[in-house]
Amino acid sequence: MISSEIVAILDCGSQYAKVIDRRIRDLNIETLILPLNTPISQLQNYQSIILSGGPESVYSNSIQYDKDIFSLGIPILGICFGMQLMAHCDPKGGVVEKGTQREDGVFKINIEKDCKLYYGMEIEQNVLLTHGDSVISAPSYRVVGYSGDIITSIANEEKKNLRSTISS
Repeated sequence: MISSEIVAILDCGSQYAKVIDRRIRDLNIETLILPLNTPISQLQNYQSIILSGGPESVYSNSIQYDKDIFSLGIPILGICFGMQLMAHCDPKGGVVEKGTQREDGVFKINIEKDCKLYYGMEIEQNVLLTHGDSVISAPSYRVVGYSGDIITSIANEEKKNLRSTISS
């Protein structure tokens, strides 16, 4: 049985999964990298879950995952593709579309400081963005970060689900 003190990192195909893992371990938090298609029965005892970024679109037929992951009742953080997947699975009809422009590189975003995801941070942040698809709407979530007109972060603190496109 997995200890509830471990954070599961579901690898969605990003080259950053190991960077995410190292950054969290630097905080003295134990992690375990697992494939995105890990069954929900193997995820329910983790402290929280992080969905990494990845090269696919949420509309790709090759993506396999357990949609029930979002009903586990534990905090989930989606980064880049992970956030898009969570918005796409929003039961109230989230929308992810191919963007009119890609964002690749370091960009300034504005955040909502009252969101727990951004506790203690300044309103303007320099972040790494690498995506072509964009979240257009996620009705179950509050938008808590922007890059111009592009949504970079959404949160549902009641469900303890926080998602962000931010990579580090």
